Formats: sequence, structure tokens, C-alpha cells
Amino acid sequence: MMSAAPKNWDTTLDVGETTTITAKAATQAATPIPGVEFGWASKNEDAVTVDGGMIEAVGTGSSEITVTAMGRGIAVKFTVTVLSEVKSIVIDSPADGFFLSNGESVGLMATAYDKAQDDDTPDVDGDAVPVDITYMSSDDSVVEIDGSDAKAVGVGTATITAHYADVKSKGIKINVTPGGDTTHKITYTRIGAADRKFHIAFNPDSTTIAVYGPGETVPDEMPSAGSPSGANVEYVVQVRIFDSEGNANVDPAADTATDLEAMVQGTGIDAVGISVTLTDGLGRVTVNNAGNTVTAADGSHAVTGAGTARIILSYPGADDIALPAITVTSSTEVAATN
Repeated sequence: MMSAAPKNWDTTLDVGETTTITAKAATQAATPIPGVEFGWASKNEDAVTVDGGMIEAVGTGSSEITVTAMGRGIAVKFTVTVLSEVKSIVIDSPADGFFLSNGESVGLMATAYDKAQDDDTPDVDGDAVPVDITYMSSDDSVVEIDGSDAKAVGVGTATITAHYADVKSKGIKINVTPGGDTTHKITYTRIGAADRKFHIAFNPDSTTIAVYGPGETVPDEMPSAGSPSGANVEYVVQVRIFDSEGNANVDPAADTATDLEAMVQGTGIDAVGISVTLTDGLGRVTVNNAGNTVTAADGSHAVTGAGTARIILSYPGADDIALPAITVTSSTEVAATN
């Protein structure tokens, strides 16, 4: 058998540290066996090297060390874990983080230290360690990382952290504002597909139609004048204004409905049937169900034919947005009743 000091062979070292383990051969009765030679091997020499019992931590990670009693077919294995000599990382930044306009970039600088930092003191603790540091962004849609550069690619806030091996810095904030001529943002409250659907019911001669809105049932027989209940598709929207930190809050000064323009892309919806209201930053965009006044021929009302359409909203200082699509289906199987 073999014995060693210390008895627990598994050990943990920092990068650059060394330790020596002494192997001895003995009988089962613990009687020393002289003259036995030992072979030493490290499974991961990128982390740990071994030479005659002297173990050196050369890189972060772990390695299985095998000690073999030469010529006796006896081997002992144990694990050496190597931790980074880096104990903390500090990113150099203003106390309240960076403020960028969309499209701008800032170079990041961070320093690794061989001691943990005391949050109660402003001074850094320990000596700097020259290592390659990487950076990560909590939201790549707001801030992208390219090497040591952070680029603002979207409005909002992202947290940046610096990393080396298993050590991570405290996060710093990068606040991204629109910049340029962008001052506002349009948002909307989600609306389900079933709540943005129309159906046109044609008479066999295709001259008289009735339009059925969300939640309405198309009857087996349609009265000649048409009699849907007149349900509309309605979107709730918000006009938001950006503050200096990139936050977009509802703008109470946005109360001119004519500033919130609605345009139509696609088929099936005619802009004449769209109405817009806006008060204190809160708006409604309504696509009217014109009911029995809609005809297939004139194309001048809200719902004009089968298809899919999107409403595009515009507001001064904001990027245009597309509201979820409206679908219009049709049938010619409804029998006319006189």
C-alpha cells in the first residue's frame, strides 16, 4: 500500500502556488517498504504540472494526479483544483454609469486584483494582476460588446460586467437615450388575433354585403339590409417621451390626435374607416365596422374586401410602428332574404 502526507490528497491551489506531496510505500501492517520508486502524472498539464511530488498550479481548472508505485501495480489518484489568483475585478466608470446616445460607443477599462474589494472603502484593495479580461452585457439589444468596446444599439439600460475565469466584477449601468431627432416612442397594448378579425358576408349577386366584427356570428341567412351588431377592432396605444436616462414614460403633453397618424398597408381595410383619439399620451385607434352601409363596389368604407392589413402609426419624434395585423375573410354562401 501507499501512504502520503497530508492524508487528504485532494487540494486547492491558486495560480502560481506549489505544494509537495511525499509518497511512501508500506505493507498492510504499515511497515515501510524501502527502495520503492514512484511515478507522477497530471491529466491536465494546462492547469497542474507535477515533478517528483512537487505540484505546481499553472492555470485555472483542475487535474487528476496519479501516483504509481513502480513495478508493483499500485496507484493512487487525487484531484488538484486551481483557482485564479484574481480575487476581484473593478470596472472604471462614473458612479452613476455611462450615458450614451443610440449609436455611440465607449471604451471599457477594468483591472483585476489579487484581493477581494471592501465595499465600505473607496480605495482598491490588493495589487493589480495582468490578465485578459472579457466583458458581458445583460441586454445585447441595448448594448453590444465588441472586445473592450460597448456600443449602444437600442434605447434602454444594460448592465455590464467584467470577467476572468470564475471571477466577475460588480455591474455598471449603461443608459442609452435615443439621440438625434428621436424624442418619443409609440407602444401599444397587445390584442389577440380573434379581436382583430372581420368577416364579409356576400349575397349571391355580390352587390350587398354585411360586415361582422370580432365576436360576431355570421347567420345562416342574412337579411337584405344586413344586421351585424357593429363591433369594431380597437387598439390602445401610448405615446411615450424619453427622459435623460433613456426611460420612456407616457407623455401627458401628447394630446393632439392629428399628430398620431394612421396609415394602412395591405388589403381589406380602407383608411376612411379608421379613427384616432389621443389624450394625455393615451390613444385609441379604431377600425370601424361600417355594418350594412358597406358595399362591395364603392371601396370607400372601413372594410372593403378579404385580405390582411396593418396599420402604421406615426408621431413626431418617434419611429413608426406597425400594429398587429387585421384579417378580413369573406363568404358568398349566405342566402339573401327579401
